[in-house]
Amino acid sequence: MKRTAILAVLAAIGMALGLANTWLIFYFFGATRGTDVYFGSNMVLVFVVGLVSGPIGNTIVPVLSVVEGEERRRVDTYTLLAAITIVFGAIAGLGIALAGVWVPLVLPGFDGAEQAMAVRFARIQLLGVVFTAQYGVLWAACQARHRFVGTEAMYVLAFLAMVVAMWVTAPVFGIEAMAWIAAIRPAVQSVLLLPLIGGLARPDFASEALKETWRRVRPLLAGSIYYKSDVIADRYLTSMAAAGSLSLFHIATVMYRAATGILNRVFVGPVVPVLAKLAKDERWADLTRVYRKRVFFLGGLLLAGYAFLWAFGEPLLRLLIGHGGVTNENVRTLYEILLALIGLSIGLIGQVLASTFYALADTKTPTTASIVGFTFGLGFKIAGYAWGGVVGLAIGTTLYFVLNLVLLTSLLEWRLAKLRRA
Repeated sequence: MKRTAILAVLAAIGMALGLANTWLIFYFFGATRGTDVYFGSNMVLVFVVGLVSGPIGNTIVPVLSVVEGEERRRVDTYTLLAAITIVFGAIAGLGIALAGVWVPLVLPGFDGAEQAMAVRFARIQLLGVVFTAQYGVLWAACQARHRFVGTEAMYVLAFLAMVVAMWVTAPVFGIEAMAWIAAIRPAVQSVLLLPLIGGLARPDFASEALKETWRRVRPLLAGSIYYKSDVIADRYLTSMAAAGSLSLFHIATVMYRAATGILNRVFVGPVVPVLAKLAKDERWADLTRVYRKRVFFLGGLLLAGYAFLWAFGEPLLRLLIGHGGVTNENVRTLYEILLALIGLSIGLIGQVLASTFYALADTKTPTTASIVGFTFGLGFKIAGYAWGGVVGLAIGTTLYFVLNLVLLTSLLEWRLAKLRRA
């Protein structure tokens, strides 16, 4: 209970700093076409964060959790770190080289000068892709070692440094400095986590952990790339909306992801090694009980949070962020988007379900379910945007997450019932 309380406090501080990071951009620059360009250009970085923190990170945690011996685990950690650096380094290099081609295709709503700025910002933020991938491995290694408090403390420290840097550089160097800071932050996070996993170790590319991670993540990867591309679809649609709409939709997603990020680190992350151990011991009834208990608890928490948002959200938003370049109209639009975007919080429960599948060494089922859900969800998003602009897009996003939750729950319950009967 004491550890949970400490994690909750650290995660809350991290969330506040994460929101401060986004709020500072609005404070200094407002919700304008310039901020639309900045947030639009970071789509690949956001995409990689979702990929690494979700399917890849949660695949690595159970693999490293069952490795015997701290020395072997450290070797396996650095092996995975080296492998993911090579892969994402190549991806970042290709993205930087071809930015002049793909950026105009995925952000069609920007004009010539805005397109040029978006290409420049995208190239800067693609540097952060490698650091983000590295952080994902180191985060997973710390989770596998049950070093939850240390991980959160380093996360807070990195974000604090970022907020201070933004406050100092924004008035002097403008919004381009924000792009550089966003790219560098995951590197700072990675460096801070290194002491938590022990000394350096020579990578062993014949490692069983590397082979097992690849075996588990391979069927997951293609599907994950597909359904995690929702951020690209969102940027594509909102780039054609009124000035500031892309920025407001982005901050709404940031606020939800920050809040659910707290709950994920406090209530989902710590249970993943437990699920992996129960699955290894084939204690299916206990595994079912643990996962259900966590799902029901989080469901109640999310309902209470949404009720609070509905009742007090708009005046609270006006108090917290209605300053500087943020207008009353911006606050009202943001509040409406937040109400419609409740599905992002439902994704937290989906994370528990997916983590349970990963503990069962089954990455194919959640990936297939997510592919089906996203295929329908993309239609929901397009129809929602055509009907109601960014608020309609938010409603379409919620429908997508609800469908995904129903699919994952049904498949997991069927799978666990089958295992309990065996």
